[in-house]
Amino acid sequence: MYTRADAKYFLLLVRCALRGEVPSEMPENVSLSNVLELARAHNLFEMLAYSVPQITPAPGAELLAKLKKLKSTGIAQLIHQDIELDALKACFEKNGIDFLVLKGGVLRPLYPSPDMRSMCDLDILVRPEQLNRASELMLGELGYKADGVVEGEHDIGFSKPPFINIELHHSITDKHGNREAYEYYKDIWSLARKRVGAVCEFELSREDFYIHHIEHLAKHYRYGGCGVRAFCDIYIFLEKFGDTLDRDYIEKILTKIRLKDFEEHSRALAMKWFGAGEGEDISEKIEEYVLHGGSYGLAEDKQLATVARLHTKNGK
Repeated sequence: MYTRADAKYFLLLVRCALRGEVPSEMPENVSLSNVLELARAHNLFEMLAYSVPQITPAPGAELLAKLKKLKSTGIAQLIHQDIELDALKACFEKNGIDFLVLKGGVLRPLYPSPDMRSMCDLDILVRPEQLNRASELMLGELGYKADGVVEGEHDIGFSKPPFINIELHHSITDKHGNREAYEYYKDIWSLARKRVGAVCEFELSREDFYIHHIEHLAKHYRYGGCGVRAFCDIYIFLEKFGDTLDRDYIEKILTKIRLKDFEEHSRALAMKWFGAGEGEDISEKIEEYVLHGGSYGLAEDKQLATVARLHTKNGK
């Protein structure tokens, strides 16, 4: 089990990777194996592959070789995912399928090196009335399989070896969590705009993309936990676009979907970890919850969240 010192140094290594800084010497009370276990739990091994080789005392040759191989694998996966995404875009454009790239597919190019931001899957939004045709193209022309993957409440999963997974979304949130957000996003296509030079590819404004990131983060947080990577995304996005965003619009919408306070605390935590911000009492509690849960939360937290969600769904 990691200690507070382990967690602090883990966050330092993430910060150094994001900012291109050299880490301070690893304290004697820090266990590198615990730090790496945190990286695994939060799907940040690829990011730490940039900062761990620079720490003192120097890590062992076996670990450095493992990190080098991991970085190479991450780059290969990145290239493969980009090729498949380009093929999907071309196919959907040719066949008149309106689509919008979500989440990591938009955020990854903003990182200092795109392979720092690993992605388990590519998330693509299509119009509900075009979902069946888009699925046919995924299974036919694009060569994906849907075996073992059932249709979710707001997406269908497709896979292609060795490591390509695509989720076709017909909605970007579910109706059993934040009901205000669900109602707001029922008309998501009215917020989208066509990309310059594209026939069928759409995008959200930076403000609406950020609002959706916060809503998606809140959903995972509410349903059992989320990972440090989501806060890396907040930091990277705001470092790139923060000065240009319409904060009045963002706060108006976040207030409407009851996430204004959550965004403020999440932003404060991201800046505490990776920027020049300072923590607050509530952000300290969020920090403990996020670090303890890993990327996908703890099983017991998920079970409690599921019970609460089902009771809400049944009107109890």
